[in-house]
Amino acid sequence: MVQLSKRTVRGVAIAALVVGVATPATAVSIDPGVIPGGYSATRDLPVSYQFQTSWDGIVWTEEEKDSARAALDFLSGYFLAPSVFVEVLSSATPVLLTPAGKPADFTLRWAGNDFFKDWVAANPGFFVGKSQKFKDRYDFRNSYGMTVKPEPDGTTDYPWDKAMYPEYEIYFNKDEAWNFNPFKDDPFKLDFWSVFLHEIIHIMSVDEHSKDPMAVMYHKLEYGEKKYELKESDLQLLQKAGYSVIPAPAPFLLLASAFGLSFIGARLSRKRNGSPSRYPVA
Repeated sequence: MVQLSKRTVRGVAIAALVVGVATPATAVSIDPGVIPGGYSATRDLPVSYQFQTSWDGIVWTEEEKDSARAALDFLSGYFLAPSVFVEVLSSATPVLLTPAGKPADFTLRWAGNDFFKDWVAANPGFFVGKSQKFKDRYDFRNSYGMTVKPEPDGTTDYPWDKAMYPEYEIYFNKDEAWNFNPFKDDPFKLDFWSVFLHEIIHIMSVDEHSKDPMAVMYHKLEYGEKKYELKESDLQLLQKAGYSVIPAPAPFLLLASAFGLSFIGARLSRKRNGSPSRYPVA
């Protein structure tokens, strides 16, 4: 059985969904648990985001962007806030500024074996004197998604170039087979929404997992499996992180409306000069 699990790394908070290869009767979970120090700081809403091109030139397709936008619209339905996520429109500029004059709060980027690799082998000097347990957390060769953010105490200790792989960025492994349509089942592909929602909740200051196997924030996900509806434990994690949230009475209706409106809205916004829900290019 092939499964996914999220890992957080002590010293630097790295939330990830990773795959473990195991025998049909055994599921492998690589997860050190909650990082020391508790939760990251609660974010002020709305939170801005931006799609970034990978360092080897992989861009987000419109289908992929629309799927991500729809997932964010869906997740927004659980927050007691008029606006939760706003997009900074992408361009060739490496970092775009919001109207308030600051970079996007988090970015989304594809990556390959430039990031999803064994960092111990790539930068052995960084790990001199470190325990084997610490080293094992930096083997990303089987990872699918990764959220990089500092610990609550501000600790930022990386084996990579921080200018290339900055904090508050979510990486998705471009070498995996992804299913971007939440209404389509594919047992041989990784469900993008399930991974995306998991990582977005991490970027929203949640630094731990749910113990409910059906929850979005559970540390494992099988190929073809979908986890969209936030369970009570997911909502409790968001509340613990400082957000006001409510359970949605009809998650499928949220899913349908968010997905449909996002696709329609994305197409209409490209025909207009601007969109009130997205920051224009500066």
